[in-house]
Amino acid sequence: MNILYYTHAFWPQIGGIETFSLRLIEGLEACSDESQKLDLIVVTNTPGPEYSTEHNFSAPVVRKPNWLHLWRLIGAADRVVLAGAAILPLTFSLLQRKKLIITHHGYQTICPNGLLFHLPTRTDCPGYFGKRNYAECVRCGRSELSWLASMKRVLLTFIRRLLAKGARRNVMLSSHLSERLQLPNSVIIRNGVPLISPNLTPDVSTASCGEQLSFAYVGRLVIEKGAHVLIDAARILKGRGKNFCVLLLGEGPERNTLMTQARDANLSETVRFLGFRTGAELQAALAEPCVLVMPSVCQDVAPFAPLEQMMAGRGVIASDIGGLSEEVGDAGLKFRPGDSEELADQMERILENPGLLAELGEKAVRRAREQYSAEKMILEYRKLLSG
Repeated sequence: MNILYYTHAFWPQIGGIETFSLRLIEGLEACSDESQKLDLIVVTNTPGPEYSTEHNFSAPVVRKPNWLHLWRLIGAADRVVLAGAAILPLTFSLLQRKKLIITHHGYQTICPNGLLFHLPTRTDCPGYFGKRNYAECVRCGRSELSWLASMKRVLLTFIRRLLAKGARRNVMLSSHLSERLQLPNSVIIRNGVPLISPNLTPDVSTASCGEQLSFAYVGRLVIEKGAHVLIDAARILKGRGKNFCVLLLGEGPERNTLMTQARDANLSETVRFLGFRTGAELQAALAEPCVLVMPSVCQDVAPFAPLEQMMAGRGVIASDIGGLSEEVGDAGLKFRPGDSEELADQMERILENPGLLAELGEKAVRRAREQYSAEKMILEYRKLLSG
């Protein structure tokens, strides 16, 4: 079976969709057998090499094909899998009557900016596009685009949604996403992360902050991810006389603003900006005892960061919003999105009861293994492609 996998963003770039794509491609090749061999080809607009020497997949990568080359590649495929509702490959697949599967990683079919985040107010969007308030969608886009570009983006949302309705399957990464997109032929296949051996017995002597408990944020430093809420919660906790530290692991346009916020709150020694890290460097930075804090103020679809840390046996405090809340379930502590006072209360619970760390870690591992393993995800995609 010839499978064309299209993703606008791919390795060597690093991000959520890139991580998902690598895991899916590696997993599908690993479970391929002679009785129904999967021959994959990856198509992307991301520049880079044709073959990977650092990842476990042999599929060739076609980068930046012109429209005619893309048409021919799609024509030679038995199945087409799109990471997101990209309009050109989506159109070509439907015109050639291909068995098309779209994995949805955002809200691009119901929100012009794809985030369900209202840029003018920097708050969660109530769903203006779905409510047919297109003028507000255009105004929202004006926060980062020209009037013409913003109107074009709204128009493309109509087209993308219409085309996505023609897919054989629309794969949703969470129940929350399925409820928001309301697309036909939908099926839920949750993100999966590799199984690892968790550390459920924190060693205080190896902590990143000496013997202090640390609260870690992992992700891009952008307004919708809510790192500013965590810093404000740290200010509140310091005012209560608590000792701890906050680790921010990531980069982004809000870094300088966040550093200023921490400095103005006299938290320069408490809040540490460690920059972007992955793999072993990330795990080394998250020395035990450590709690992951995911303070998103937007409706995350299905982020990898909490799943990876849950699989590692790390407790989680998360905003009760979107796919993030769904992933954490009852295995972590939650707070109202944007409510720094309530976040500070949850952080204080752990500071006053260190035994809660192991309890949260055990719950996190159990939930991650039962519902979010990479093996489970791959088997479900394999079954979907065989149908």
